[in-house]
Parts: sequence; C-alpha cells; structure tokens
Amino acid sequence: MHARASQLLALGLLALLAAGVSGALPGPFANEGGPSFINGATFLLDEAGGIVAVALVADDGYVAGIQSNGTLLAERGVYTSWECAADMPGYYRSLVQVTVTDPTGAVVDERTVCELGTMTDSENRWAQSETGCPTVTNRINRFFIPPAAIVGTHACPFASMMQGGDLDAPGRKLLQATCNIAALDQANRAAVPAGPSAQTAVDVAVRNIAKQIILFSTNRNAPGVGGPGTPNRAIRHGALLRQAFHDCGTYNKPARTGGCNGSLRTQSEVGAGVNANLVGTVALVQRYRQLINAEINRQIAAGKLPAGTAISYADTFQLTGAAAVVATGGPANLIDRVEMGRVDWATRSDDVSLLPARNQGFGTLACRFLAMGFTLRDLVALSAAHTLGAVNGRAMTPTPQTFDGSDYFQLVSRGTAAFRTDNALTDARTAQLVQRWSSSANRAELFSAFADSYIKMGRMNAFWRSYPQPAQYVRA
Repeated sequence: MHARASQLLALGLLALLAAGVSGALPGPFANEGGPSFINGATFLLDEAGGIVAVALVADDGYVAGIQSNGTLLAERGVYTSWECAADMPGYYRSLVQVTVTDPTGAVVDERTVCELGTMTDSENRWAQSETGCPTVTNRINRFFIPPAAIVGTHACPFASMMQGGDLDAPGRKLLQATCNIAALDQANRAAVPAGPSAQTAVDVAVRNIAKQIILFSTNRNAPGVGGPGTPNRAIRHGALLRQAFHDCGTYNKPARTGGCNGSLRTQSEVGAGVNANLVGTVALVQRYRQLINAEINRQIAAGKLPAGTAISYADTFQLTGAAAVVATGGPANLIDRVEMGRVDWATRSDDVSLLPARNQGFGTLACRFLAMGFTLRDLVALSAAHTLGAVNGRAMTPTPQTFDGSDYFQLVSRGTAAFRTDNALTDARTAQLVQRWSSSANRAELFSAFADSYIKMGRMNAFWRSYPQPAQYVRA
C-alpha cells in the first residue's frame, strides 16, 4: 500500500474509532489490567510479506481497513481476555472477537481469534504459534503495542515495546522493557547514590579555579561559556550539558561498570556513533582542563595548593555541564554544588549502547533510567536539558540558549517535542510533572528538581578521592 493510500485509510478509520470499538472490557484479567489507553495509535498488518491494512487501536480493541479483491473491508476486534502465558514466559494470550463488514455494513465474517504473541528482535514482528492456542485455529499476524499493564511489570517481564516508525515503516525496531517500573521507582526514592565522604579545602579550591575558567576564560581556543544568565552565544551549551550525561549514562549497575569515570575522553568512546557530534565539544572540555591544570600548577608553584593536584576528566565533564546550565540562566548555584574528586578510570571506553536512544518508548526509557538508580521524577527533570538541545543543527525549543524548561515541557505536553523519548513523558506515570513544569510559575520547583537530579547523575558509579590524591587511571 502506498503511503498516501495508507494515510487516507487511516483517516477513514478515525471515524470508526470515534464511534467506539465496543463497550468496556470485562475483567480483571491475569495481568491486572488489559489493553491500555492508546487511542489513535497506528499499526500495520502484514500478510505474506506485504502491507495490506492499517489499523487504529482503542483501549478495548482495534479497527482495521483491509483490502480484499479490491474491496475495502472494515474489521473490528474486541478483546475479551488478555493475560500473560504462564507456561511461556515472555508471551501473552488474547482472545479477540472479530467482526468484518463490507462497505454497506453487511457482516461478511465473524470469528473468535486466539492471539499468542511476543516481540522478537530477529523477526521485528509479533511471533505467533499454532500450538499456543490449540482450541482456536484462527490467528492474527500483526503489529501491536503491548498494554502498559503488561510492559515493564512482573506479569510479563519480557514483553516488548514497539519503537519508532510511522505508517511507512513496517520494519520498526523492537525494544524490550524488562523492569517493574513502579517498584523500582519506589525503591530508588529511598536509595541515594554515594557521594564523596567529605569535601576538603583543596577540593573547593580546584572547583573554584575550574568555575572561573569555564565561565569566563578569554582564551581564544577555549572561550568561557558566559557568566550566570549571560551565555556566550558562540558556545554550544546544549552539547556541553549532553556530554556530562554521556559520561555518566553508561552506568551498568549490576556489572558495576560505566558511569562518571571520564571515559568519554577516550577516542573509541567519543568517536562512537551516538557520540559522534560531541567530538568537538569533548575537545573543548579537554582544553578547559588544560587551562585549569595550568592555573593549578601556578598555584602549586606559589605554595597555595599541594603538589600533585590535577583535575580529573570526570570532574571536568560534570563542571562544564553545570556551567552551561548556569550561563544560560538555569539554577545559579549548580556549579557550586558539583562534588569534586571523581577518579578517571583506566583508558578503556564504556558501553555506549547503554545510553538512551532518542526514539525509545516510555517503558524502555524509564527502565533504563531506573536501572541506573534514578526515579521517574529524575527522568523528567533531567529531560529538561533538552531546553538547550539541538538536532541536525535545529534548535529543539524556541529558546535554545536559555535554560527555561517550561518551553520544552509545553512542547512535550502537546506531543510536538523533537524526540520520541521526549513525547513519551506524557505517559500517565509522568504526565503530571510534565504539565506542572510546563508552567513558568513552577520554574523554581523545576530548577530545584533539575539541580538535585544533576548532582545525583554525577554520582553514578563514581569512585571518589579528595584532591590532591592521584585522580587518574586507578582501576580497570
């Protein structure tokens, strides 16, 4: 089906959905829920390798347009049960009452369909099994978005979410959402990552030197980002903030690898695809670090700092990210709150595949953040960084050099933000924060939440040593 035909068919289906698929579902089912409220979502039907129909999903079923011998038929499916397959981990079973009508409204087919499915990365489609529903022979072979009550819960821990794509993208990538979102969010509220045991006078002195240089440097090759609320418009502040997250966002908590360890400095990591547009930014941060250490050496020579003091890459990454926020009018005390003493790990790079992708759905995105130790509140707060963002050279908000936040969340609330991960925050579990922080009246609350989450981010798997102890390459 050509794209235009698909779009026209989808528009026609909207009228069917407006009339409602059916009454409320019976329940409760074994998954403690049933299909979630995803009205208007589109999916494609695949038959013998060809796209033959487009369908729209409601909370209680779906409607689809099907081409059959040149005739457009309307198919309505109503879920009469939906549960996890206890005998097949990662699979669900659903009974669907299907009614097919012709253009005159006459019923041409009625049947009960048993659907057994899961998502597989290798097939990029719902896997089906004749033997999974032995009492019913009819099966559906189609794309579908799993209910929120299944994805990310203990009920079907391996249920997966569809990622990306539109009517013209039948080969959408499939990702797993394999966590209990509610339970992890609750646990992470009480579990705060460990920071340094103390901040010494030397730690504070190193931070103050770095702050002065990063904000106000007049060096032509490493110009400062600008004073509080007065950004240097030649600087890509969004990229500086992004590199701070990318040094920490590789944290693999079970393996105790990745995190805020300065590994973004390595050629193999900064050159990786996801970091390719940060090469120039990381080079700028390295020049800041050279200027900072040059000033530290002058103070060592003057007897003001102990010998051996040198700022780590890991600290420099976090300080420059915070400075970008301060310069663009964000929380004014953020750079002063950055804790000092992160040790740079050995010269290996981290696994950049752990960094969240821009086109992930809510379940996958939330599970990744929760796995590192963040809360859902942290996820929403840190997403405000995109108020400074740009994609393909285009600003993500109307004020790309002003850390506002409300402009970003207004886009999210309308579903018009740049990335799928942004718009995913309208999920019921985070929508209230999005709405609250889309108002400039709540800016102080947002700034406080962002600052707290940024400091938490800077603790992710950090190994701490107060200056002037060696802060480089202490463990593999």
